[in-house]
Amino acid sequence: MDVQAAQLNLFTAPYLKESTATAWQQFREDYYAYRARGGTVPIRRLINRTVMELYVLRDPQLLDELEERTTPPETRDVAMQDEEHSSDSDSDSSDSDSNDEQAQFTLETLDTASETFINRVNVLFQPIDRREALDKFERLYCATKGSTSENVLRYVYHYQRQLENVGTVRPSVKQLVKTFVANIEPERLRDRVGTYADRTSLNNTFRAAIEQSRYIEQVERERERLKTKKSGDEPQTTRQGKWCKNCRSNTHNTADCRRTKGNKTPKYLLFTMSSANDKSRPVFRVTFDSKEIDALFDTGATANFVDERYVLRRDIVESKTDVVLASGQKISSPGHVDREV
Repeated sequence: MDVQAAQLNLFTAPYLKESTATAWQQFREDYYAYRARGGTVPIRRLINRTVMELYVLRDPQLLDELEERTTPPETRDVAMQDEEHSSDSDSDSSDSDSNDEQAQFTLETLDTASETFINRVNVLFQPIDRREALDKFERLYCATKGSTSENVLRYVYHYQRQLENVGTVRPSVKQLVKTFVANIEPERLRDRVGTYADRTSLNNTFRAAIEQSRYIEQVERERERLKTKKSGDEPQTTRQGKWCKNCRSNTHNTADCRRTKGNKTPKYLLFTMSSANDKSRPVFRVTFDSKEIDALFDTGATANFVDERYVLRRDIVESKTDVVLASGQKISSPGHVDREV
């Protein structure tokens, strides 16, 4: 790596200059992103000297273990009698192989040393006990606004990061699964995840939450699509918000529709009409209130109507009532009469 590339590599790396737990956790995530982009600078070289001294005060063996992990193994003496007569080309090739092995060792131990350092610093900021660690998980929540699947993914991400923050005082898997499911929103998704959750595996529970969130989102999207399609069949209303359900016009309201006004329904009801006659047209001669009248039966209705003028002339109204038509429209009748016919 040339000087310019090395300077650019160091310039894009994060740098820790505060000793708080929040600063360390943010720096740790930034360092993970830096390594994912191909960064090669060890993590201990990206920490302020004062901060590093504070870490060493709390963990005196922090740097000692790093030095042990980053020290390359001693080169073995492979001088043999038959190699003394080898050609210069063979010597050059063996030297290049040694350099490749040395470079490979450096890259592998770089990850190991950084991982060891991160784990030891995580212990410095871990909660006091498992109860405090569980409280931190209970404070995590799943957002309700926006995409359901994205909210669950974000919730799983923060839960995984919190697992790293608790260090060696991690609660049991059963407690973690229970807390994770309890904080999922909305309630419908929480019930489904609780059904498919694995009480013995947190990763399987994460996977179930992600799958169920995608299912819930797909169902909601399909319901919204059908709703939009149904509403798209209706004409747009005017600025005044007028809309008639009878003639499907936006020039007037349903109550002002001429079709409704020209089709008035009788207001009075006659209950318990019955007859044994059987004709093609159900018209019967019945005795109603000591007077014979013609009655047309509606066999599919729950009530029968009687002319308003007939009721008013005989003053036989008993009480008011409401009637629901076959179209679902609810009308109010000034009264009803209950007579045997």
